[in-house]
Order: sequence, then structure tokens, then C-alpha cells
Amino acid sequence: MTTTAIPEPVKTGVFASLAPYRPGLTPAKLDAALDAVLVADHERELAGQLMTRKEAAATLKISFPTLGRMLDERELERVRVRRRVFVRASDVRAIIEGRGEAKP
Repeated sequence: MTTTAIPEPVKTGVFASLAPYRPGLTPAKLDAALDAVLVADHERELAGQLMTRKEAAATLKISFPTLGRMLDERELERVRVRRRVFVRASDVRAIIEGRGEAKP
């Protein structure tokens, strides 16, 4: 996740503007809130890049076992997040567009 740091004068101005409306607001709390927004945006972006196996099978209009074979044969790459298995949406799009090839 690459972001540009918010300049201190901007942060100071935002804090000065919000402080009268939020008595408990501190510069540290404002920084934490801004960071939380950036993290949430990044997680939403990543979620759009991955598909569940069920979503991938439906998108490709194939059965779940066929998708399993494609994963086993490395036509598609498994992306593991803890115990869950996902497929990259870009890999699914590549197959649909005829650019997908079996990986060694």
C-alpha cells in the first residue's frame, strides 16, 4: 500500500477545524482515524482482486470440480489466506480473454 503522507499544515488545519465539534479529538486520534480509512480502502481494493473458488467457477461457467482440476494442474494459481483458498480475478479474466496458459 503506497500512500502520500498528509502534510503537517493540512493535518493542523483539519484538526483546528474539527476540534470545536469533537472535544475529545487529539492529533493522535485524527492520525489513527486517517490511517484506519487508508487500511480499509486497501482491504477493499485487495478484496476486489480475489475471487472465491465458487465465484471463479461461476464466472468461468464451469463446475467446482473442474475448477479444482484447473487449480491442481496449475492453470490457475491458488491464493491462500489463512485456511481459505482464493483465485486471482486477473487470472480468471485472462482465461476468459484467451490469454490463460498452463503454468509450469
